[in-house]
Amino acid sequence: MEGQRLIASQRQLRIMELLRRQGVVAITELAQAFAVSAMTIRRDLDDLGRQGLLQRTHGGAVALAIGPVDDPIYTQRQQIRAAAKQAIARTAASLIASHELILLDSGSTVAAMAPLLTPLSDLTVISYSLPVIQELASAYGPRLISTGGSFDPAISAFVGPLAEQMLSEVRVDAVFLGASSVSAVDGFSNSSLPNLALQRIALRAARNVYLLADSEKLTRPPFWLVADMGQVTALITDSAITSGAQQALEQHGVQVVIATER
Repeated sequence: MEGQRLIASQRQLRIMELLRRQGVVAITELAQAFAVSAMTIRRDLDDLGRQGLLQRTHGGAVALAIGPVDDPIYTQRQQIRAAAKQAIARTAASLIASHELILLDSGSTVAAMAPLLTPLSDLTVISYSLPVIQELASAYGPRLISTGGSFDPAISAFVGPLAEQMLSEVRVDAVFLGASSVSAVDGFSNSSLPNLALQRIALRAARNVYLLADSEKLTRPPFWLVADMGQVTALITDSAITSGAQQALEQHGVQVVIATER
């Protein structure tokens, strides 16, 4: 059954997805759905409650009114701070060697890297991002591997158990991730629960982790926490980052790479 195949973090993501749709979940129903004990579900709900992601009740949990309910869809995000994203993408692409195996996330800034990679014919790219796949599928350049999965139009990416299973079985030289929010203290966050699951798996699959986020992301409140900044090799951002934000990140041991617009 599905519950027997899911580790705790994956099961908790499914619980949050159910909460988002239903507003309330019951321990007995979750235990049956995931084929685990009621005690296991209680531990899951307690863990999610400690993270401030839900409100525990006697027999289950209810959703909290948190999260990026008005976060723009992918096509809108492409137009936001486009020049800064292009600069970040150029800097990120410059870190890649042609013989490497890399993983590209579904963020709009990460997708801006794809056209820059076409000259690297010895490169291998794994991605669940439809824009990345479309760009590289039409080019005589890098070898392209798609994760497969269920298509999520909100983030223009393939998500779900199939994509997660594929990612869990690979190891890459580098992963390039996007973020909805970045904080030296809170870590980096994602506004999409399905993408959150993929990013957490990607972190375990990569030797180097590059976080691509324009400076506006450093002023946004946290959403669904992906990981703390200690798991990031470097943050690549634009020149509008404030000295205070840069200093805070560097004091927490984060390497900050600043991309300049042409």
